[in-house]
Amino acid sequence: MKFSGTIENGKFKPYAPDHFKQWFRNKEGKDVEISLRVFKPTRSLQQNNYYWGVVIQIISDETGHTAEEVHETLKYKFLAETLDNNFIKVKSTSELDTMEFENYLTSVKKFASVFLNLYIPEPNEEQK
Repeated sequence: MKFSGTIENGKFKPYAPDHFKQWFRNKEGKDVEISLRVFKPTRSLQQNNYYWGVVIQIISDETGHTAEEVHETLKYKFLAETLDNNFIKVKSTSELDTMEFENYLTSVKKFASVFLNLYIPEPNEEQK
């Protein structure tokens, strides 16, 4: 179970306090484990739909590669990081927060424009 909330005056304040309390009541006498982390908003559903339905689709149609091949290539190009001993870690786009994903999209669209001579419309632009 996952609960979101905020910390106020050193106490956790859940966004859905009734649901939070009910969950704890139902666990009476049971061993539980609680993990806390700072909330990092991931890319939105709209960003994901735009990425796959517009950006990846346009590049895939132009290059003849599958959507998955285009996606993997772009991740490697823009999200790869060299670790110790020349190991390479490629970040998943699902790990990106909304701002990181926007930066990734900007890089991808610039690449498509410069190297593939493709125009990728903005999300609010009417598709032609």
